[in-house]
Amino acid sequence: MSQVQRLIARFDGIPLETEITVRDIQNLGIGPYSRRLEDARDYYLPLGFLILNRMVRRPGQSTLSFYRKVLASNYPEEHRQALEKAQKEPRVKPSSDTRHSRASWFEKEFRPAPKPKPEPEPEWSLKP
Repeated sequence: MSQVQRLIARFDGIPLETEITVRDIQNLGIGPYSRRLEDARDYYLPLGFLILNRMVRRPGQSTLSFYRKVLASNYPEEHRQALEKAQKEPRVKPSSDTRHSRASWFEKEFRPAPKPKPEPEPEWSLKP
């Protein structure tokens, strides 16, 4: 079962509006949880659900994050924003060969474009 499938199963296994913590997500063995949450949001949006985030900032301590699946019809403004974002920025899956994609990125960012070869000088003759 993929990480996204585990996260979706977790959200489907609890009642709507019930919050899960980042610790719960990490306990599922999901490392890059922010990316998996984006994938889950993409999965639930066409089904009429949103995944909302609530953060609790505690002075002098760590910040806690909570996520919950809600009906989009109960949150019309957030639903509208999510739909607009999905229409503006379609996500493209990265190449499965990460070494290739990293190399391509490196080539684009750090290697200068090849210099054009100078044109060969024409042959000169002293014939009248």
